[in-house]
Amino acid sequence: TVDCQSEVVVGTQTISVTVTNPEGVGQKNFRCILLNGDETLALGYTDENGAVELEIEGGINNVGTMLMKVTGVNAYPQTKEIISVPNNSAFVVYNDYSLTNGAQQLEYANDYAFNLVLKNVGNVNTSNVTATISCDSELVSFSQTSTTIAEIAGNQSVTLENVFPFHVAECIPNNTKVRFNISCTDGTDTWESHFNTFLYAPVISFVNAELITENGFSLNPGENATLRFTFKNEGNAAANNVVLSVFNSHDVITPEQSSWSFDVVEADTEFSADFVFALSEAAMVGSVYQLPFASYVDNGCDLYLV
Repeated sequence: TVDCQSEVVVGTQTISVTVTNPEGVGQKNFRCILLNGDETLALGYTDENGAVELEIEGGINNVGTMLMKVTGVNAYPQTKEIISVPNNSAFVVYNDYSLTNGAQQLEYANDYAFNLVLKNVGNVNTSNVTATISCDSELVSFSQTSTTIAEIAGNQSVTLENVFPFHVAECIPNNTKVRFNISCTDGTDTWESHFNTFLYAPVISFVNAELITENGFSLNPGENATLRFTFKNEGNAAANNVVLSVFNSHDVITPEQSSWSFDVVEADTEFSADFVFALSEAAMVGSVYQLPFASYVDNGCDLYLV
């Protein structure tokens, strides 16, 4: 865990960083670097307590978002955003969000809106602020992109409920990272910020096919058998209206059923269908028959075809 300030004022000369493991124990010799674009503002390493105080020569002289990047042995790299704001002014930026209607994540073929929290990280009140949203992905389409806030006091937050309604496309790759950009202006100053999140979709994958015979061994002409197809939704979203089809072109194979439908297959869940068939007595012993199959999500997108 990386702990550091999320907002600083222009002129700040030191920033304290603490790095701990999940048990709260400080981590030594972790590299902490403060960046403004490609420019390195400060660099240091944590001590035995997991702490370091970065010194910015001449103080911070830029306004906007900086990055604190932390790396160390046996740990994933961590990045924190730090916003630098001018003294004696307003500065309205993104702070947090949730989705309306109790939604927990953004999934394919769904409509959403935000409960968006904006914060005036400056120390001066501001009024008549217009907030505008955009997304860097064509997979997200908005029906409304701006709203107005009457007033935001300095160092205070405001929650905009049920704003910026949008639609997530039907055909999307699972676990797609998207960036939402927030632009706020009071007519004089404009403040830019952003947040990242992910779009989720089902991913239908083939697991196996098991032949179940009457005698428990080989299949002989004139006998019945079951070919059990098993699939898994390895995506991060439930799959709706899943269709499994087996394509039989052999006269000696007579199936009871060759297509199955599943209303919902939850994420990380297996599902199967039994292809029950009779093998004609005319079938030749030792013959091999191919049965192509496919499983897909019936949402007008063939992305999940197997």
